[in-house]
Amino acid sequence: MLEIPWRVRGICLGAPMPEDLDVFEEFVEKKLAPGGCNLIIMLIRYRYQFKSHPECANPDGPLNEAHVKRIVAICRKHNIRLIPKMNLLGHQSEKTADSFDGLLRGHPEFDETPEMKEVFYCRSLCPNHPDVKPIVFDLMDEMVDVFESDGIHIGLDEVFDLGKCDRCKDTPTYRLLAGWVNARITQGYLRSAFNYIGLDFYVNKTLAAAVIRGRRGFSIGWLRPQPN
Repeated sequence: MLEIPWRVRGICLGAPMPEDLDVFEEFVEKKLAPGGCNLIIMLIRYRYQFKSHPECANPDGPLNEAHVKRIVAICRKHNIRLIPKMNLLGHQSEKTADSFDGLLRGHPEFDETPEMKEVFYCRSLCPNHPDVKPIVFDLMDEMVDVFESDGIHIGLDEVFDLGKCDRCKDTPTYRLLAGWVNARITQGYLRSAFNYIGLDFYVNKTLAAAVIRGRRGFSIGWLRPQPN
């Protein structure tokens, strides 16, 4: 077995479909645990049957609480830290307005570019909409609770259309991003047991790795050139 001299040995995985939970458990049991994995970032997006806001659930094979508890149990058995990951700003659709996902599926009024029939890559939430933050905070809390996790990855990558709507157009995009992140921190989300937020985002620099450090771990986000 290859020995990796890193304190954190993690992997980012898409959430299994409900019918594939047996396969996931076997993968953890026979491959990840023997290989020394001690962290799984699980890409949930919105494939969960939310109780707080069921309108936001992706209908394509959403996990329920019982499914998640099986994932939690197999990770706990092997001392693997489990961090759910959601897309909480970008990746709310494909290019066209008829492809809403995530929050836009249940709340199209949160669209940052409602006048555009097609966008460059994917749609984003309006960070200044007066109703968006309470719903996002509810979903974050529910994810952390059901996964019994001490953190969440808030997936801020590929936000190509920001600062476009009337509420946001006069604010620099870096301030919109900072305000979005800081809003949850100032709400007291960094509880004593909650010491990890992963950020995955683009900045105007050459390709590099950004390490967001917490007391117990870190997240690596690849950076590419991006204006503002």
